[in-house]
Amino acid sequence: MIYKKATKPINSSIKDLMSRMILEKKIGQMTHIERSVASVQGVLSEGGSVPSRKASAETWIDMVNEFQKGALLTRLGIPMIHGIGSVHGENDFYKATIFPHSIGLGDAMQVNILLTAKF
Repeated sequence: MIYKKATKPINSSIKDLMSRMILEKKIGQMTHIERSVASVQGVLSEGGSVPSRKASAETWIDMVNEFQKGALLTRLGIPMIHGIGSVHGENDFYKATIFPHSIGLGDAMQVNILLTAKF
């Protein structure tokens, strides 16, 4: 397999890998689907899709590492892409720091706006 040899030209490696991938795996590399229905190639954890209630950062790491092990055991051994949808801090991590959703709220310099905003 040319693509597994770091000494080969990148263009040759890409052509080799692409020729070996089925369409489903190519799509999986370019997209994220929800964790509960994920292909091994791309996973998105978002909107309350958590490994467990009050999941710590370590719990998340363990989950992603297990997904990664599965991805590396597939026929082509392509690493998985994992994404988390968060624009203001990862509030699905227990005890994580959450920042104002909109940079404008943080820049308002008016504490009452931040205290009454619905995050």
